[in-house]
Amino acid sequence: MYQFAEDKDSASSVPSDNTRPMSAIQQTRVEDLMIPAEAVVLINKEATVNDFYGHFIKYGYHGYPVVNEVGTIIGTISYWHIRKKKANESDLIQNIMYRIEDDDPIKISKDVSIEDAYKRILENTKFTRLFVFHNRDFLGLLAKSAIERIVATEREVA
Repeated sequence: MYQFAEDKDSASSVPSDNTRPMSAIQQTRVEDLMIPAEAVVLINKEATVNDFYGHFIKYGYHGYPVVNEVGTIIGTISYWHIRKKKANESDLIQNIMYRIEDDDPIKISKDVSIEDAYKRILENTKFTRLFVFHNRDFLGLLAKSAIERIVATEREVA
């Protein structure tokens, strides 16, 4: 069973007597900002580091979810993992990747607020994306950069 960040009680965007209206980062949910699973570029665990470089050149992302032979997300691989392990081009992704466990902090529920998701990313500084799940179903990815665009917009408006 996955453990997710606890979602706060649904709060109204109508302010009480002594509070301000909720900001966009508080109102927006992970599912509203995530990249849907069907648009996520994946890499197979049997791929090599050279294959990873091909993905990087073709798609431009520094990291990818890793899938097994039946398409289940089992980990993540990034340029950082490859550099840290000093991997060779022929090394298999499955030997370098970060394995995602059931209670992994990079897993998050679709119903969590963007504010709480951002806190989670900041607490786990080695990751720049969260894997969005509902039960055991992979729904998509939430990138730190997407959240930071909302934060920057709020600062400009304030």
